[in-house]
Amino acid sequence: MVDMDTGRKQLPNIPTLQGNEAMLACATTGSRHLSKSAAQGYGGRRCLKRPWSQDEVEAVMRHMRPLIENAVTATSEECLQTKQKEPALESRSVQNIRDFVRNRGLAFKNQK
Repeated sequence: MVDMDTGRKQLPNIPTLQGNEAMLACATTGSRHLSKSAAQGYGGRRCLKRPWSQDEVEAVMRHMRPLIENAVTATSEECLQTKQKEPALESRSVQNIRDFVRNRGLAFKNQK
């Protein structure tokens, strides 16, 4: 917006931006589901944490079990191939899958 008298650009009203939930979208998935603290600008998560469904876990384990059992981090390429082969993982990003494999591998390693 440009002020007609001065010719300067005016910044939008801050309360207007905070109240407009449609403009607050998750940076990683495009989701509009944010925690209250993130929506209010207090830091925290950019998106709500979604638990892994049983189908998603089984899909990842079918392809990544050897990596998890050996506590080896999967490559992005391996995660992409898994995502393409498994329709259950369509809503997960390659980074989500990679993080899952890393976290499960560390948990498995620490159980030994």
